Amino acid sequence: FFSKKKGQSINDLYNQYLDADVQLANPDLFEEESNSIWDEIDKKGLCVGLAIILVIITAIAVPVSMKKQAEYVEYQEMNRPIDNTWRYEPIATKLGNIWGDYTFSEPDSVQAKALDWIVFQDPRLVPPQADSLMQRYILAVLFLNNNGPKWLNRGHWMSHKDECAWQKVHCNEEKQVVSIELNSNLLNGKIPFELAWLSHLEKLDLHGNNLSGEIPEELYELKLLRSLSLDRNRLEGTLSTAIGNLQGLEQLDVSQNQLFGELPSEIGTLQGMDQLFIYSNRFKGSLFDK
Repeated sequence: FFSKKKGQSINDLYNQYLDADVQLANPDLFEEESNSIWDEIDKKGLCVGLAIILVIITAIAVPVSMKKQAEYVEYQEMNRPIDNTWRYEPIATKLGNIWGDYTFSEPDSVQAKALDWIVFQDPRLVPPQADSLMQRYILAVLFLNNNGPKWLNRGHWMSHKDECAWQKVHCNEEKQVVSIELNSNLLNGKIPFELAWLSHLEKLDLHGNNLSGEIPEELYELKLLRSLSLDRNRLEGTLSTAIGNLQGLEQLDVSQNQLFGELPSEIGTLQGMDQLFIYSNRFKGSLFDK
């Protein structure tokens, strides 16, 4: 089984044969020789080293695993659906009681959609007993009724933030809405009468939009209103005689609309009025007579 390689002498070949023959005849000899290397290794020290490595790996892996498990549990808790059904009845009842026969019976109405938002979708989850619930609901009606998603200035509207932090909404120290300034902001549709229930409102500026319909009769009940700007819209109808209720009114601008009819004599009773703009409408009568 041995062949002579190039450059190999006959003696080298013979010695190779003898070595092979000795190995075949004495296999234990060579096994003991190979085992001697293992015998020279410190088995106890090796085991101790392996044990230390295992402890280190465990010390690292277990906390990491526990942390990931805790994060997963926290994630599940945060994303668990919250059942807010219980909120509907007390909130609907509170709003209905404040406004008498006010109902949410029409599911497709803006009022019903605003109620649905404040009950189920509002990330702030305002408690039913909170004083701010009503004004937050009214502002939600304004947003949903008047093209809110396309407004130019809508920062923080319908967000988790306090409604006093919504863009163009201003509050007093008691967190009551006193000013809404949404001029030139792509509002359309009719002015929601619910704005009249912001009883602390002093300034309402909706000029330069695309509002239509009549001026809600309820707006004339805003006793603290000092400034009302509705100019440059498409408002129709007349100025109500109820304008005489706005005894604190200092500035009224309804110019550049489609208003018509006799100017109410009650305008003459507004002693604090110092700015009145009614041009580019179809009014009749004379202010000087009043």
